[in-house]
Amino acid sequence: MKRFYLSTLLVAGFGTLSHGQIFSFNSINSDIPDGNLSGLVNSQTISGLGAHIDKVTVTLNISGTGAGAVNGDYYVALEHNGSSAVLLNRAGIRSGSLIGYDDNGFNNVTFDDAAANGDVHSYRMTLAGDHSVAISPAPSPLTGNWAPDGRNISPLSVQDTDLRTRPLSVFNGTDGNGTWNLYLVDAQSGGTARLNNWSMQVAVPEPATIGFWAALPLLGFGVWRKYRKCKPQ
Repeated sequence: MKRFYLSTLLVAGFGTLSHGQIFSFNSINSDIPDGNLSGLVNSQTISGLGAHIDKVTVTLNISGTGAGAVNGDYYVALEHNGSSAVLLNRAGIRSGSLIGYDDNGFNNVTFDDAAANGDVHSYRMTLAGDHSVAISPAPSPLTGNWAPDGRNISPLSVQDTDLRTRPLSVFNGTDGNGTWNLYLVDAQSGGTARLNNWSMQVAVPEPATIGFWAALPLLGFGVWRKYRKCKPQ
């Protein structure tokens, strides 16, 4: 019974609870400079997070506002406290295609490292099994939950075969309070894109869970002492 009790404590510890806070940044409606690597930076400051980050997800709303505004043009990165995650890096760019996907916009697309749809860079392969099949009716925006691109490569030279080294998990374990910078680039001239709004959901451990982990060594020691006293000599 004593061994079962200790195991139960350990299992409970591995089931760490967390809660998420949503920070929404609405009515931004800022144009992204066309064909300009200086791009647009939208800075937002958040506060009130009582613990270090367990997980971050980001929801993004970008629309093309003119002919020639296509998803294969866009690079988007999120930066905080010296770390950065790459959400988009010219979706559809690959060997044999320097333009990428010509769908129009990202309509409330949520970026989540664990998204079942997988890598947003090749979203047409997930949706239709073919890079050439546009979202219907064309030109339409992408929707849904996707894993971030993660390719920390210049948008002028990125390929689908590049390693994905900058997921959103780069922020895990860091202090989420402070300034977050969303950096957006329209890397190809022709057509204007606009950042309409974006939001973040930041998950941190429950306070009770933090206390449990801090107390776990003492709990384990107490169980061990009780077991030693009851053990037949």
